[in-house]
Amino acid sequence: MAPGVKTFTIARRREGVTQQALLEYWRGVHAANVLEHMKPDRYTLTFFDPRNGKTPYDGMAELGYIDPEQARRVTGGNIPAAAANDGWADLVQLPNTWMRVTEHIAVAGPKGSPATKAEREAAFKLTFLVSARPEQDADEVRRHWLEVHVPNFREQFVANGGVRYVINVAERTTGEHLLGLAELSYRDRAGALAHQPPDDGFRAMIDLRALPGTEVVVKA
Repeated sequence: MAPGVKTFTIARRREGVTQQALLEYWRGVHAANVLEHMKPDRYTLTFFDPRNGKTPYDGMAELGYIDPEQARRVTGGNIPAAAANDGWADLVQLPNTWMRVTEHIAVAGPKGSPATKAEREAAFKLTFLVSARPEQDADEVRRHWLEVHVPNFREQFVANGGVRYVINVAERTTGEHLLGLAELSYRDRAGALAHQPPDDGFRAMIDLRALPGTEVVVKA
């Protein structure tokens, strides 16, 4: 079931903090506090390839809540102190990039049913941050994304090793002017490179940043 509220927090480490230190603290300390005190119905972390220090972001957290009222009570300015003040914020540059999104699941899993935790965590994941080019109408770009590009991209996705394909269209954003982000998981990097759908015009409408990485499913 799709969450009533789904958000992403996309973070980069503070100067002087190594990526390893950030990710170990995020996964080992902060994630446990979020799970215990914010009680999301879904919670995943995505850790990005550092690219020799050149990546614009180090990691991303997704929170999903079925009940919007529950989300309101524990997110935004209402984050419980045990999660908000556990030291994670001291390791990252603030403010973070944040998005509340509408989720569109194009491919839930390689066999039709949702991908398992093991399949998702073993996969090579690409996160694409999508912005409309200045000369483009944002509503038209969103329509083209969902009605033209997604069906085209989905066509040979599983045949090329695709595991999971989700489009997240932004409702609200802070930190960047993003239309949303796409999550694409493949069995391996070779499958992702081999998957080259025909041009449908979408790429010419957008500015795109690709962040390769891996996913940790804290709570599915």
